[in-house]
Amino acid sequence: LQTKAGTFSLSLPENNVITVEQVSQLETGAVSAAEETLQAEGDEHRRFFLVGYTVTQYRLDHYPMVTLLDHSGVEVEADVVATFLPGEVVESLYAVMRTAGLQVSSIAAMNAAIPAELRLLNLALVDIGAGTTDIAVCRDGSITGYTMATIAGDEITEALMRAFLIDFQTAEEVKRTLREGESVRYT
Repeated sequence: LQTKAGTFSLSLPENNVITVEQVSQLETGAVSAAEETLQAEGDEHRRFFLVGYTVTQYRLDHYPMVTLLDHSGVEVEADVVATFLPGEVVESLYAVMRTAGLQVSSIAAMNAAIPAELRLLNLALVDIGAGTTDIAVCRDGSITGYTMATIAGDEITEALMRAFLIDFQTAEEVKRTLREGESVRYT
């Protein structure tokens, strides 16, 4: 998983109301800038796929805005945080889903969005899954970054297996029932 920031700006004719198409063009330009940063830093033979992005800040004539729609100004800017997965990860995800007879609708990390009204609280949202931990961080009203760590619940289960010489199912049960200060019995 690679997360990169990108910024893009547009100059607009005076006194024109900003449209959905212009905002889309602005966001697309910012995502392209993030992708260019990724390509400049990475292996030129490795393919990455955009799996999602978040606008971290809009600016209208250098003034921070929550939305640009229906406002007017001369210069608009957007900052984004875009997340890219290596091609082999995306292809594997789709292959597994096809084998299971399922269809991918979105990737979990991108759904872990913190509602806009809570973003001023400077929160970190952490989703610990079986194989990965997704983290989204917000500050000053915007999501400032997100990432995925490959350490998650299965590592805890596997550590219990090794420490107590138990099978996976038993280790899962121990993990789920263990509370601080309590003991767990197993066979």
